[in-house]
Amino acid sequence: MEKIKKVFFAAIGLLAFGVPLACFTFVGCQSGQSGSMQSENRPSVNDVIMVAGRAVHTGAPVVLWTEAPYYNAYAVGPRFPDPKPKATTSASQPSVFPIPTPKAPDDELTYGSRRPRTPEIEKQLKDAGGHWTPELLGQQVDQFVIHYDVCGTSKVCFRVLHDDRKLSVHFLLDLDGTIYQTLDVTERAYHATVANDRSVGIEIAQIGAYQAGDFKPFAEWYHKDWLGRTRLTLPARFGDGALRTVPSPMAPARNGIIRGPINGQLYSQYDFTPQQYESLARLTAALNSVLPNVKIQYPRGTDGQPLARTLTAREFGDWHGLLGHFHVTDRKSDPGPAFDWPGVVARAKAIRSATPDREFVPTDTDLPSLLPLEMPAGEVTADEAKAGIKPADKAAARAKNTAAAKGSTTDKGSSKDTSGPNRK
Repeated sequence: MEKIKKVFFAAIGLLAFGVPLACFTFVGCQSGQSGSMQSENRPSVNDVIMVAGRAVHTGAPVVLWTEAPYYNAYAVGPRFPDPKPKATTSASQPSVFPIPTPKAPDDELTYGSRRPRTPEIEKQLKDAGGHWTPELLGQQVDQFVIHYDVCGTSKVCFRVLHDDRKLSVHFLLDLDGTIYQTLDVTERAYHATVANDRSVGIEIAQIGAYQAGDFKPFAEWYHKDWLGRTRLTLPARFGDGALRTVPSPMAPARNGIIRGPINGQLYSQYDFTPQQYESLARLTAALNSVLPNVKIQYPRGTDGQPLARTLTAREFGDWHGLLGHFHVTDRKSDPGPAFDWPGVVARAKAIRSATPDREFVPTDTDLPSLLPLEMPAGEVTADEAKAGIKPADKAAARAKNTAAAKGSTTDKGSSKDTSGPNRK
């Protein structure tokens, strides 16, 4: 099995040298897919993501972990070495082979192995020699967790996640709509605590949403042109941001600041870019084609609008589809009030309807009952339940915090505190 795995990853490593994967394995060659010449400091681009070793076309620009700029969550050691002069180490050199060699201790890896959710999946995985097939993974994975990165660009996001925090996510989505895949979807990325074993995660490049009184870096990232239209500009310290392309103009999908509640608190945020929305919709459709339990739907309240609160443990357990990080835990606010849930889902359904790799019916008949707008009394969130918090304990803590107010967070699944913006 290990030899097979090495041969496979060596094969997809050919992508780094311009050999189309579709011509090598899994899927048939298609004409017109050989890309044009790229500049040396820009990655080549395909439209293929890897799901349990299967090449899945998305129709969006995709750069794999085996290709420059090597956002490779399999790698041991920092991708971006300390700028201070020091001896070069192998860990600082990008490799087209994603399997760490020699294998590092588990505490040095930024990802793990998915733990089967049911005895049936566990038995099938054992019968398959511990190898996740796309069909078996389709039984395991049923959620797509959407984050914003509060870093601004995918390059900075990967450095913060991988190098600094020893965390991971399957996909990064840059400002220009380029998708960077850092791990095969078979892996258990460390991005959303209790959702890690059953989910795929994506970090969308954006500076994020803020409450009143919070530090808002909006002025550094957004400005109005002479016609009053909002434009997005990288701060000078970012240079070119390592963007593969630069949209002209680079702007949010909607003009101006968008405000809305998350878990009862009002947040302000600019919208994501049109390029990001299009690529996200295409990625969503592609994931649904091979992981059909990742339904193309989002949590909605009884008012029919996107649910703006964290799911209860029961709701979370029953949910299949897209959801935000704030739906998983009440410690988070991403992807924020500006995220266009209806638009992404409508576009993804349209794409799936046009390319039905598996049976797909673009209706809402599989949606669960609409969820109450407020957290029901006597309920706890999924991560609170995992931590052993009981409803009575939560009610007591809430009362204590309310009284105190009147007087004056890693996603590996632990309760360790990690302060700072958008901690996993």
